Amino acid sequence: MNIVRAKLHSKDPYVGFDAARWPLDLQGWNDNHPLFASLIQRVRPSCIIEVGTWKGASAIHMAQLLRTKAIAAEVICVDTFLGWPGAPMPVKHGFPLLYGQFLANVLKCGLADIVTPFPQTSDLAALWFESAHIKAGLVYIDGAHGFGPVYEDLVHYWPLVELGGCLFGDDYSRDDVRRAVNLFAKACGVSIEVEEEKWLIWKRTDERGISAHEYFERQITERSN
Repeated sequence: MNIVRAKLHSKDPYVGFDAARWPLDLQGWNDNHPLFASLIQRVRPSCIIEVGTWKGASAIHMAQLLRTKAIAAEVICVDTFLGWPGAPMPVKHGFPLLYGQFLANVLKCGLADIVTPFPQTSDLAALWFESAHIKAGLVYIDGAHGFGPVYEDLVHYWPLVELGGCLFGDDYSRDDVRRAVNLFAKACGVSIEVEEEKWLIWKRTDERGISAHEYFERQITERSN
């Protein structure tokens, strides 16, 4: 257990953290959608990557499902934990305290053995995963919701989805999200499934997609021409 955590952290991120100073706060959006349960049951992943975590509500829900179904797996949460403009959150000396709330929530729910935080931007986290040969059966995209950030997250994380796994996300009703998902699926020649706000793209072939490293090299080349 915690094979992926050992590749990301030299020390357990929960050790020494005082969760008693924080109330349980699992505020989130669409974090208990039935799609999580059906995907976990179908894929039975050994690793789940969540891009965009907020306070950890959906990650905690997935971890609880894994435990209930007796699936030995890790949930890796990628987030800067800095929030976004206008988001209500506590701050100290001008710095957001969202990361502390996330750690406290996981500990209070007794899921520190399953859920691993990775405080990083989504693009650099993808590079880190690629270099450490980390892949996941399920990758959940729910970070920034602008067209550009969503499209780049799709490009970065598609290669990290295992064969037979699923890339999925939230907020398909948002114009920018839907446009990014549709454009990516068309470019890759894959189909999209939609369940209410959630969208899904299954990795049914051995097409690995463009790697994050190749993507950045292509961007540099295009800008220099």
